[in-house]
Amino acid sequence: MVPSPSARRLKTASSTTSSSSAEAACLLRRRQSCRRRPPPHQDPRTTTTKDFAMASRQFHPERTEPPADLWLNRLIAEGKTAALPPSITAADKGGKFSTDGTVLPYPGNTFICHVDKSAPEFDILCQLQDDIRKLPAADYFSFLPHESLHMTVFCGVSGNPLTTDGWPENVAEDVSLTDITDYFYKAAMTLNGFEGVTVRADHLKAGYSIHAEPADQESFDALWQMRDALRAVTGLARTDHDSYQFHISFGYRIARMPMPKAEEHIAAVTALFEAAAPKLQAIRLGPVEFCTFENMHHFEPIARLFPKR
Repeated sequence: MVPSPSARRLKTASSTTSSSSAEAACLLRRRQSCRRRPPPHQDPRTTTTKDFAMASRQFHPERTEPPADLWLNRLIAEGKTAALPPSITAADKGGKFSTDGTVLPYPGNTFICHVDKSAPEFDILCQLQDDIRKLPAADYFSFLPHESLHMTVFCGVSGNPLTTDGWPENVAEDVSLTDITDYFYKAAMTLNGFEGVTVRADHLKAGYSIHAEPADQESFDALWQMRDALRAVTGLARTDHDSYQFHISFGYRIARMPMPKAEEHIAAVTALFEAAAPKLQAIRLGPVEFCTFENMHHFEPIARLFPKR
């Protein structure tokens, strides 16, 4: 029997039983044959500069310099059919944040690496976030607490409804979050994890999110091997699996900006980032943590995926 959330808290891969992910999946199959859920629609990310591209599954040892208009397009209102940025809704419409920046209930689970709070890079990241908070355009964002700073390795399920961002194949769609968390927990505990990885701050995406690149080949291999393994054992196959870009978010956009405001913001955050970037080329992250959450302000670890002994 899979431990309750309180009993299984902070277990490691080395302490798990030999139960297989296939056995865990059997516990969730409520019908003989489950229709495979198609991958969720992937919103296109239009850029105005066509010659900039970073292959996610390729190790990039050197920093890149994406064009400013790439991020301007993310921030501005011009040409957008949706009135609000992604994940922003009225309080009762299922988003992560309301239009005034209030964090909303958005339950789910995920696999993340927290930034090592004992490392100097954590303090530098926190200071950079605080400096961005002081800018004139700060009201266009809802910022996350320092203690929640993390890098997502593999997204689980989340949202209102729970199937908002993908669903495991061969699992009935009426399965509860508690049961799907038990399923993922048991499946993930069969995997061989790592003690930690190192990433570097490549650039600042749209003025609110660090684009994090693996700092060395070992970290690159560890992260992508883990993503592939989690896709296999959870059954969560998303269309962006191979193009996913690791990041450390400082907050969420809650409104679109007029062009002059966006240009001013990009110029200001670029200057802040360039001053901090030399000290953010070896950000130490801990092991992969399987976490549950009720909203975007706190991620509660229930298991850490360490190397098997």
